[in-house]
Amino acid sequence: MASTTNEYPTGELEYKSPRASFLRRLIGYPWLTVHNGTVLLIKLPYDPHICGVYLHIETLNCGWAKIEEIRRHILDFRKSELYAPPNAYFSLYGLTALTDFYGGVFEKVGVEPQVERIGKYKSAGDQLTRKNMSEENREVLTTLIDNIYENWVDKVSKDKGKSKEEIESFINEGVYQIEKLKEDGWITDIKYDDEVTSMLKTRLGIAEKKKLV
Repeated sequence: MASTTNEYPTGELEYKSPRASFLRRLIGYPWLTVHNGTVLLIKLPYDPHICGVYLHIETLNCGWAKIEEIRRHILDFRKSELYAPPNAYFSLYGLTALTDFYGGVFEKVGVEPQVERIGKYKSAGDQLTRKNMSEENREVLTTLIDNIYENWVDKVSKDKGKSKEEIESFINEGVYQIEKLKEDGWITDIKYDDEVTSMLKTRLGIAEKKKLV
């Protein structure tokens, strides 16, 4: 216990039982215990007991940086297989860059932002002063998207053992039926989710009636 006789704190730790705090979290209303905007962080270190990762991918609503991060983690488990259900399809619509402009909004409310522009490619202030994209900003974003595209083609080409021309042809053909993806070697096989689960149980020696995770 911390000393109460000194005028200044001693630096010693004061022990408090976590029971009361735990009970408040246990019986408290969810909207009172977890604030809006809270991020849940789950750390999963590689454990020798973990012999596989079953990654169930659904529609992703994230940016390019997050996709790259996901890909790096998948590559850590290099012996991965890719399955898709029979009713799946694949389509690439291209890359986009989005930005908002508030010049019209400020104009309506009578606000005039004061922005000092240093160079024509320094477009951060455009969001506050313009109603649309400047040619310089468009040039920067186009260059950025082109670089991301080239980087993506290069990585997929090396990963799949295909030429860049094959990758670009795959992109330009648009929507693919699932059979075509298997035929051209883009996925391992066509299986439903329960089939993949049963296959993993068999490989890991887990009884069929038991849960995989």
